[in-house]
Amino acid sequence: MDKLLFKNRRSILASMLAISILFKMAVYFNGLQSTSFDKVGRFANIFILMSGVFFAIRLFKSQTKEATKFLDDVKAGMRIASLYAICMAAFLYFYYEYIDPNYFGELSISHQIEGQEADEATRKRIQEGAEFVRSAYFNSTISLVGFLLLGSFYSAIIAFLVRKFSGFRHP
Repeated sequence: MDKLLFKNRRSILASMLAISILFKMAVYFNGLQSTSFDKVGRFANIFILMSGVFFAIRLFKSQTKEATKFLDDVKAGMRIASLYAICMAAFLYFYYEYIDPNYFGELSISHQIEGQEADEATRKRIQEGAEFVRSAYFNSTISLVGFLLLGSFYSAIIAFLVRKFSGFRHP
């Protein structure tokens, strides 16, 4: 493990963010936001997160002189996953708020509740709830929580797998 692809956590994080942001912006500039290609972007972010966790654990194991504990490996993966989650949530808030504010389409759902018996106050509450769920704040927060949960899951799984393969064990 003398020649690592990434020499420090900053380079791992910068690479992860650059790839994710460039992919999201490529989708935007090509007008593919509401297509299945946008769904590929979501899975690409998950793959980028998983790869970053792997490289962070690998870097941590190569920089540690003695054998590492499982929880130390998980923490090393979670460090990069949490930084990625925070930075991507900030970018997604900026993206949904300023770059592509019409990403979620029109917020009017009055046509969905016209046939139902509902008074004006109920319709207004439903409209406000829909606006909140489709807001940049809500979606960036959901993305933050999702990335943190996936990051912790991948960190534990990858730390377990890395410990089982002799190529990644400390001599």
